[in-house]
Amino acid sequence: MKFNFEDKHKVNDAMIQAEETWNYQEEGEGAGIEGLLVSIRKNIGKNKNTVYTIEKDSGVLVDVWGCAVLNNHLESLEAGKHGVKLLYKGRQQPQSGGRPYHDFDVWIVSADEAEES
Repeated sequence: MKFNFEDKHKVNDAMIQAEETWNYQEEGEGAGIEGLLVSIRKNIGKNKNTVYTIEKDSGVLVDVWGCAVLNNHLESLEAGKHGVKLLYKGRQQPQSGGRPYHDFDVWIVSADEAEES
């Protein structure tokens, strides 16, 4: 089996240190964040979670801990290539029963479509 890694994204790029962490649970329903997705780090911490680093328009780097909904939408993106907007909708109870989950509205825009500020 042969793989072509020529145009693939490296998963161990230099560590990007964020200035803050977005605690959407604490801020509550309606909280949001947007900016350029600059880093995706997988298998972080004791729960082996994913951490997304977003650079806001102000230049501040903010870490966002992944959850099922965020991972579903963001995990396959390439860092530095997409703007994201996340709006926290609170904890939701699945219609089919089971454990509540954190729900978000998620917008993704290619960095190619970004407007200069």
